[in-house]
Amino acid sequence: MVCKAEKLTGELSFENMSRLNDNGMSSVHYHNAYEIYYLQDGNRGYDIKDKTFRVKKGNLILIDKFKQHKTFNDGNNSFNRMLVKFKDTSLGSFNQEDYDLLASFNKGINIIQFDARDRIIIENIFARMEAEKRKNKPGQKLYLKTLLIELLIYINRYVEGKHTDQKERNYHIKIVEIMNYIDQNYYKELTLSKLADKFSYSSSYLSSLFKEKSDYTITEYINNTRIKEAQNLLLNEKDNITKISEKVGYNNLVHFGRNFKKITGLTPSEYRKCYKNN
Repeated sequence: MVCKAEKLTGELSFENMSRLNDNGMSSVHYHNAYEIYYLQDGNRGYDIKDKTFRVKKGNLILIDKFKQHKTFNDGNNSFNRMLVKFKDTSLGSFNQEDYDLLASFNKGINIIQFDARDRIIIENIFARMEAEKRKNKPGQKLYLKTLLIELLIYINRYVEGKHTDQKERNYHIKIVEIMNYIDQNYYKELTLSKLADKFSYSSSYLSSLFKEKSDYTITEYINNTRIKEAQNLLLNEKDNITKISEKVGYNNLVHFGRNFKKITGLTPSEYRKCYKNN
């Protein structure tokens, strides 16, 4: 699968899209511009370079320029999203040394979950962008840039004031411990029953607690951890795909390939070819 380069011809673009039946992007792509993706309704999957995110209503995604990414169906193919793309030049002299409008991008933050109050404010900015785009009146480009600057400042302030490590803030401390164990032992045979025995829970209670606190089933978390490590090995090691599948804990190549495609949208060989060439 080819990684497509898409070029933003102007300095700034805004798009509001609603889809009832959509399976996601057919290919990985990247831009010569920064991207802000806000999911107003629905659920999506988002693959950004070597990370995969489950995007929910109220999530905002930040994508740096030239970073490969794609969206995919995450169980619900109906959604509504806002999308802003912009170049550095659109910020003009407002991006100064004493205040970095791109601070949140430069910190490597990919996903932000806004509180209910802040979602109203963010969605109001997007609504004004959409209304201004429809008007097509003199000064439109300048006003859209002004709204973009307002949006970036609000994102930066939110990140500085409220964005903490989501695992530590939201997850049960025991669930964090189990996640850390999976992160360090992904290559071993891991099952719900074995993890329940190790951490002194019943299988049914651990299953429901893990899902409640992490928004993943244990199987999903294990597979995501293994596939993320496989992505790293595919780009940085010369081992063949069979060997890599074994290294990350799969003893069945077909099962590995199926999970890899489900999570990343690419087969292991497509992923290696796509990202090694870019």
